[in-house]
Amino acid sequence: MQFQSVTFDLDGTLIDTVGDLAAASNRMLLDLGLPTYGEDEIRLFIGRGINVLVERCLTRPEPPSAELLEQAIALFKQHYAEVNGRFSSLYPGVVEGLQAWRATGLPMAVITNKAAVFTEPLLERMGLSGFFDVIVSGDTTPHKKPH
Repeated sequence: MQFQSVTFDLDGTLIDTVGDLAAASNRMLLDLGLPTYGEDEIRLFIGRGINVLVERCLTRPEPPSAELLEQAIALFKQHYAEVNGRFSSLYPGVVEGLQAWRATGLPMAVITNKAAVFTEPLLERMGLSGFFDVIVSGDTTPHKKPH
């Protein structure tokens, strides 16, 4: 088998971003006058994007109104832009693994459902941007992965 390229997911594969997501979620909740969650609770809400994360944070026990959800998503995005990369960490061996793949000469890409406005600054802050020939974010193409 001959590889032509190597492609990586971002969140939960290269970088543990739950700290950033928890910080942004809790800042949003505080802005709305709602109780916050612990990082372990936020981790259970992650998956399927920002809108779902925010909705899960607001469902207590009823889902939020459309108006509240829209307001909360805007607040979350504002806070996430502020904390993006501050509370994240690389998984052990990521840099060494990327260096080994780069040494093969194969082109490397990262594909994520995270919006480009968050993806590129995160890769830069974590020191990973130089590894990738291609970065595909959730809003780079008309369809998100796994499409």
